[in-house]
Amino acid sequence: MRSDAISMRAVGFAGLALAVAACALPAPAPSPTPPSLEPDARESTLEGEIEAARIRDRKALEAEAAAKAAEPGPTTTESDTPRLGIAQVESVEIAPAAAAARTREVIVTGSHPDACTEVRDVALVRRGSTLRFAVSTFRPPGSCAAVSTPFREVLPLDASSLAPGTYTVVVNGRSAQFTRAEFDDAQNGRSPRAAPSGAAQRGAR
Repeated sequence: MRSDAISMRAVGFAGLALAVAACALPAPAPSPTPPSLEPDARESTLEGEIEAARIRDRKALEAEAAAKAAEPGPTTTESDTPRLGIAQVESVEIAPAAAAARTREVIVTGSHPDACTEVRDVALVRRGSTLRFAVSTFRPPGSCAAVSTPFREVLPLDASSLAPGTYTVVVNGRSAQFTRAEFDDAQNGRSPRAAPSGAAQRGAR
């Protein structure tokens, strides 16, 4: 009986020891949480700002290009063949007669429609007291800036063979007057006489 009591006591102690050991064991560590697959909110915001900045830059470049295209600039004209034309005369003036000179100078000013056109030929036709000059122009083929280009031409006029009187000089529709007496006064060293009535420049009819 005594041995049975001892055995029962040993069993009790063993069970108590096992219970205490079980309580002393650490609790199992929780399993790690897998990373979230949802996109980070801050990363999405940054990408949106970058894309917005790209759009603003593209629009700014497009606006700048459009503004430059709208700026006025010199245009050009194209011509595959040479062109002949009539000079655009704006004024005609008879220079004062010079002593010992056989000619009078007709000063013609005007403008060409582009930077390439130039005076080519001058022809003179006399009908009574009217001396009519025809000034033609030449434009070479190719590209040329379409800008108005002024010109000045001095046309010699032999006045020594003219009879006394008042003469009208017409150059491409513009006119001025002079007298043979002015030429004679210069030749003889006398002061020039008053200009004839209507000598001021005007458009010829």
